[in-house]
Amino acid sequence: MVEGGTGLHRNKELPLAVGEEVKKKWGMLNAAIELNLFEIIAKATPPGSLLSASEIASQLPNQYPGLASRLERMLRLLASYNLLICFTHTNENGSTERVYGLSEIDKYLAVCHNWPDDKCEEILRNCYKAQPLNGKVIVVEFILPETPEATDAFNLVSGLDNLMFIIVGGKERTEKEFKNLCKRSGVSKFQVACCAMSALGVMEFHK
Repeated sequence: MVEGGTGLHRNKELPLAVGEEVKKKWGMLNAAIELNLFEIIAKATPPGSLLSASEIASQLPNQYPGLASRLERMLRLLASYNLLICFTHTNENGSTERVYGLSEIDKYLAVCHNWPDDKCEEILRNCYKAQPLNGKVIVVEFILPETPEATDAFNLVSGLDNLMFIIVGGKERTEKEFKNLCKRSGVSKFQVACCAMSALGVMEFHK
C-alpha cells in the first residue's frame, strides 16, 4: 500500500469509475441484443456484406418514423467499442452513408461481468455463430482468484464483484468459471493469453 493510504483510495475510486462506464455499456448492449442487431448483420447475404442503418432497420419488427436515425446512433456507438466495423459508402446518386459489419476478431472490454451466466452464454453463442471458421473473441476482464487472498488485487476484484451484483446483477468470475462458461456456449478453446496487475486477464475464446 502506498504510504498515507493513497493506494487504498485509488482502489476505492476505481470501482466507482468502472461502474459508470459499465452502466453506459450495459444499456447499449442490452438494446442491441434485444433488437437482434448482431444476428441481423451476421445473416446478411452474401456472407460478409455490410449493411446500412436503413437496411438493418427494415428488418426490425416494430417500424416507426425516425427508426433508422436512432439506430444509426446505436450502431456508431457499437463501432466505437469495436463491436462492429464501420465504413463510409458512396451511393450512385453521390450521397454517402455508413455501413456496418461484424469484425473477424471481436474485442470485449469488461462486458461479461455485466451479465449473469445465462445472458453471457447467449452473447458468446451469438459471437460463435457470427465468427468465421478461425475467428476468436478477445475478452478483457478481471479474473477473481479461486480462494480469498489478503492482497490489493483480490480486494479490488471482490469489491467489483459486489458492485456489479448491486448495479446490474452481474458478477466477476474465476478462470475456471470463464472456462465453464465457454464450454456451455460451444466455444472450442479457451485460454488466458496474459494478465496485468495480477488480476486483469486478456482471454481468448476460439471458435
